[in-house]
Amino acid sequence: VAAGVALKEIIQKNGLDATVIVYGCPAEEVLSGKVKMIEGGCFTELDAAICWHPYDRNLSGETSYQALDSMTFTFHGKTAHAAGDPENGRSALDACELMSVGANYLREHISADVKIHYSYLSAGEKPNIVADFAKVWYFVRAKNRKNVDETVARVKDIAIGAAYMSGTQMEYETLCSGAETNVSMAMCRLVYDCMNKVEKPSYDEADTAFAKALAASINPEKMNGSINTEIPVPTGVVSFVGGSTDVSDVSQIVPTANFAVTCYPSGTPGHHWGITASSGSPIGHKGMLYAARIMALIGAELATDPSKLAEVKAEFAVKKKS
Repeated sequence: VAAGVALKEIIQKNGLDATVIVYGCPAEEVLSGKVKMIEGGCFTELDAAICWHPYDRNLSGETSYQALDSMTFTFHGKTAHAAGDPENGRSALDACELMSVGANYLREHISADVKIHYSYLSAGEKPNIVADFAKVWYFVRAKNRKNVDETVARVKDIAIGAAYMSGTQMEYETLCSGAETNVSMAMCRLVYDCMNKVEKPSYDEADTAFAKALAASINPEKMNGSINTEIPVPTGVVSFVGGSTDVSDVSQIVPTANFAVTCYPSGTPGHHWGITASSGSPIGHKGMLYAARIMALIGAELATDPSKLAEVKAEFAVKKKS
């Protein structure tokens, strides 16, 4: 929002022929927000999309996040007394567990980039009642859609087999299907330039003391309480990470900048309370405003220099063709 307000003022003060749109995007962690927004027609009117993510360092965005399918498998069986007449029961929980066994054996026979995660949503009510209903939630990730699609097909076959083995009925639902990131190297170079042009955060003694205290509370053996201020030069080489983001789906339809800015001490574990604590501190606030300045300047550069926008669009067009 800060970036949108700043860019609006730049556009108005300089009489630029440009429009800035600020999107609020829900449900990022389960990858459904932007995917559903795209299905509703969002983002297609953009020449470029600009976003950021807090991190323990600054990065220009040469990172590809994994494609992902999120789906649930529901099994329906037949209740019975687990001790009195188990022969009359058909356990939906057995089906879930058999599916999990099969999925875990599958790990040996898929490419190294594929990750399978699951969580039980329902697993029966009481130990002495054969469960007639059980539900499990799966994520399948990979570097590209092809590997995701191939693995998901095999996971579905495993679920079908689990239903046959347990005498239950199975149904599945795809909650979300997300793409891998289409990294724009032209945008990464522009991000790097803007990172160096705008005012950078400065940290006082209170900030450094907070960072050291946080590190000591989390993992003093692996964290020294430092705040990374480096701005790495783009390498032109895409790096792959294990996580996923619905920003990737936006990057498939419009050139996208997705950079990272330091908002917590180096080495803070992902999805950890330390990130929450740091995000609410001056360290996180300073990082957020630094990111906002970068985003605003990226938009201004694209709006004032037609050659930069043309470069970004040309690179995107070539990648889409390939």
